[in-house]
Amino acid sequence: MSWFQAIMRKEQGFFGLFRRPALVSSDVKSFGRTLEIGSSTKQADCAFVQYGALPYREKNGVEVLLVTSRESGRWVIPKGWPMKHKTAAEAAAREAFEEAGVTCRVKDDALGAFRYLKRMKSGDAVECEVVVFPMSVGKEHNRWPEKHQRKRRWFGIDDAAAAVNEQELMGIILQFGRDRNIRD
Repeated sequence: MSWFQAIMRKEQGFFGLFRRPALVSSDVKSFGRTLEIGSSTKQADCAFVQYGALPYREKNGVEVLLVTSRESGRWVIPKGWPMKHKTAAEAAAREAFEEAGVTCRVKDDALGAFRYLKRMKSGDAVECEVVVFPMSVGKEHNRWPEKHQRKRRWFGIDDAAAAVNEQELMGIILQFGRDRNIRD
């Protein structure tokens, strides 16, 4: 039994509060496997699902907005847990406002997903799958809920990909940049 499985068994009651089986549309792919986000009947293969925003603007080319994590200060995308009465894309847009201070146009088509180990307040780590939605930024606010806990910065596509630690997220950002350039 791995350390992760041992933790999951030990604290299943607590972690059960955060379990949200995600459902995915069959046409969303992430590096060769189908993701679960919309209205499919297939269950996600990861117990913990979060929704993330990739806020972007088109100013001298495509730029994406990254924020620092509260704990380590590394560059990440805004992301969080599912929210009652909100679609996955709406939850991601809410996280973009709370963490990055931007209001985005909500799009229901996900770019893909990546996995990472989330450090919980208890110190334990749980594996999360983050479904990523592209979000065109409509307004950048001067005040937002987590302004004093995070930094935000606009990056070009290549610089954003280099700034994040997760290889799958790096791939999502690079593919998004390539797709945006093809459309322009």
